[in-house]
Amino acid sequence: MIWVDRTVEVLSSLAEAPHGSGITELSRRHNIPKSTLHRMLNSLRRHEFIVQDSLTRRYRLGPALIRLGQPFSAGEALRRSSVPYLRRLATETGCTAFLTVWSEGDPVSVALADGRAGATGIASGTHLPLHATAAARALLAFMPEAAARDLILESAPFPPLTDSTPTAPDDVLHSVQETRRRGYAVSRDEARTGQSSVAAPVFGGSGRAIAALAVQGPSELFQEGGLERIIRAVTSASLRLAAEVDVSAYAPVDEPTGTYAANVGDPADD
Repeated sequence: MIWVDRTVEVLSSLAEAPHGSGITELSRRHNIPKSTLHRMLNSLRRHEFIVQDSLTRRYRLGPALIRLGQPFSAGEALRRSSVPYLRRLATETGCTAFLTVWSEGDPVSVALADGRAGATGIASGTHLPLHATAAARALLAFMPEAAARDLILESAPFPPLTDSTPTAPDDVLHSVQETRRRGYAVSRDEARTGQSSVAAPVFGGSGRAIAALAVQGPSELFQEGGLERIIRAVTSASLRLAAEVDVSAYAPVDEPTGTYAANVGDPADD
């Protein structure tokens, strides 16, 4: 652990030195013997965490750290870019609009805009039930099917949150399959009595959902023509958001392929 701490200290020091630092300077600053520091720097250089100028022999940060930071940068760009879409959705639908991403295996809201319909119990940082929310289904439906099935089975048993909550793994799997077929997800009174939600995936470059754009509000707003209007608003916003943000950092090569437009069904099919 001490070795890791010292390595982080050295990398942090280099981050504050745009023109780089020499080994003598680093040794004095961090009280590390030159022989020990030399081994540390050689290891970091082999993995491209640092580079050494061939003329000055000074060290500076390398490309590996940039690559490691790309997913965070892309995620933050997605969150920031979602804000105007969330505000527009909240205005159009009257519902709370929010962006959901995976965080340590859980669907978590990371940005939101409140609608005129009032509180929904969702805030930024809220962990959403895997089995009872449209946002979770939109994420599950467009990840590898086997992985989604495994996650659902491993997360069971599911608690009944309302009288309408699906608690059997087969029922949750069926709702995910329906979401995959239609291209959007609907949840009616499943997570909270009197509250319904609609969500659509925001696709990365590989065809998997890197996020879900969702709205939630009073169930009476999700009846007949109101539901169709909300579905069209959410699916349209998710497409525009995906087109605006550079999502290449979210494209692992082993993810399924496909396009959102090919999967979006007519709301009348619901």
